[in-house]
Amino acid sequence: MVDSIIDEFYKRHLELLHYLEEKEEPSLRSEADNNFKKVLVIAIASYFEQQILDILNKFVETKIKDGRLVFFSKFKGINRQYYTYFDFDTDKNANRFFKIFGDEFKKQAEDDVKSTPELEQGIKSFLEIGLTRDRLIHQNFATFFLEKTSVEIYELYKSALFFVDYLKNKLC
Repeated sequence: MVDSIIDEFYKRHLELLHYLEEKEEPSLRSEADNNFKKVLVIAIASYFEQQILDILNKFVETKIKDGRLVFFSKFKGINRQYYTYFDFDTDKNANRFFKIFGDEFKKQAEDDVKSTPELEQGIKSFLEIGLTRDRLIHQNFATFFLEKTSVEIYELYKSALFFVDYLKNKLC
């Protein structure tokens, strides 16, 4: 599998931490890691938003042949609507998103989740990243204390990829 921009971003961060360890700069290393893990959450959330929007746009383009409807759908149904697809604060699943495609799709997706533990965990990880992003943005980024380590955040990202890949396979 090809590394994403998130994988590359994370690797560069690890190199920086390693360099600061070698230079015996524990305070700078700690500060760099504390700042990086916040930025990592924002980067991952932004990456996932773009991935989901791309999946939805591709889905519309393959299903609708009238270019005017594709354009309308993109600009009135998809763009700037991402945060209405999920309620990161209260949702424990992706049913709100699945419901957008109708009851039959929602039921099929729920069945997939029940039979695929990696998908269920991927959804939880995806929602946790979204919730953490919202808290960082709305609760004073500079002073927000993020308990997870950058390694744990990266693991959430890798887990959440299962959900994004599922959507890609299901819709495109």
